[in-house]
Amino acid sequence: MSIKNLISSCEKAQIPFHGFDYLKPEEIGLLQKNTRELTFKPGEILCKQGSLASQIIIITKGLAKIYFES
Repeated sequence: MSIKNLISSCEKAQIPFHGFDYLKPEEIGLLQKNTRELTFKPGEILCKQGSLASQIIIITKGLAKIYFES
């Protein structure tokens, strides 16, 4: 999925994401260059609580469970 398709789908979502609105053209270019689309299997961990995030995760299809440890 290209970043342009991602941006337009975010704008049309039930809960629109406007985070891309604040990026400069060169930042959009960096996103276009470095965007990857991944498919996860059911039960697979997307990220762990407490770890530093090195990416943006946008779920375009499906569901994700969130677990918080106290």
